[in-house]
Amino acid sequence: MLSRILITGLVAGSIAGLAITVLQLATLMPLLHQAELYEAGFGANETLSMHDNILHDRDQAGVFGKSLLTLLSNGMTGIGFGLVIAAGMSLLGRTRAWHGLLWGTGGFLAWSLLPAIGVPPALPGVEQAPLFERQSWFLVTALSSSAGLLALFLLRPHWLKPVGLILLALPHLYGAPVVPTAQSGIPPELSEQFLLASLSTSAAFWLVLGIISSSIFRTLVRNPQAEMVCEPG
Repeated sequence: MLSRILITGLVAGSIAGLAITVLQLATLMPLLHQAELYEAGFGANETLSMHDNILHDRDQAGVFGKSLLTLLSNGMTGIGFGLVIAAGMSLLGRTRAWHGLLWGTGGFLAWSLLPAIGVPPALPGVEQAPLFERQSWFLVTALSSSAGLLALFLLRPHWLKPVGLILLALPHLYGAPVVPTAQSGIPPELSEQFLLASLSTSAAFWLVLGIISSSIFRTLVRNPQAEMVCEPG
């Protein structure tokens, strides 16, 4: 059982980490570069041409290094969450294909969409609440949402359903950190694009992770020989 969890988490997490890295480099990085130009004081008419020049002149070794760090970070994140999903499948016995979609959707809701209601992804230069307050509220919301969704959809006792609803609502009833009211040089439409791109890439990450995790775990259950082949020694 332990080997199934490890194999599923490692393989599915690595694939999901690679997928989100490609999407982030294609969708988020250009928006981040534009935001850096606005933050540096370039106007809207100068931004696109400056963006092209900076990308052309940017140190390729630096770009490669940042991309590699992003890949490693996303891979470790994917493996960690993949192990959690595989352990949940093993404990709860929910390993069908649609269960993988359910796990992925739940992960997206708990760790991306619901926390983004109070602490949305933001570009550099956009006014935000203090970092510690944002991180604390995000983590509490993600954990509370995870427990709430688990109680609502995966655990059998019916008395846990109201508890799940309370856990989902509690962080939002408490309230997210207050954002200072100050003008930002970042255009609102650029911030909206970044928010949409961030949530879209996160959704892709979680759906890929959930579906591949259920597929690998189900394959190992049905074919124990495949599990033995992956085991060392």
